[in-house]
Amino acid sequence: AYKSIDLQGCIITKLDECYSLGEVVSNVIEAQLPVSYVADGQQVPEDIHVANAKSIISLAAKLYKKYGLNHTNSSSDVNTAQAV
Repeated sequence: AYKSIDLQGCIITKLDECYSLGEVVSNVIEAQLPVSYVADGQQVPEDIHVANAKSIISLAAKLYKKYGLNHTNSSSDVNTAQAV
């Protein structure tokens, strides 16, 4: 969708609201985009942090342990992090 734009990186937001990071991590890997920052709250700039691969994967594992793959029956109810 963004092939015509020369993206240099992305910011993953809504980490405080998501049940899973699988989709956003897959999209970032597929697009080969570096993650520059993450945001885990509504307080700007306090809740914006420099991205760290280890902490992103640790959070993904923590969310998986907490919610698993089938935490809801309706895909419209799924809260996933967003790369912007």
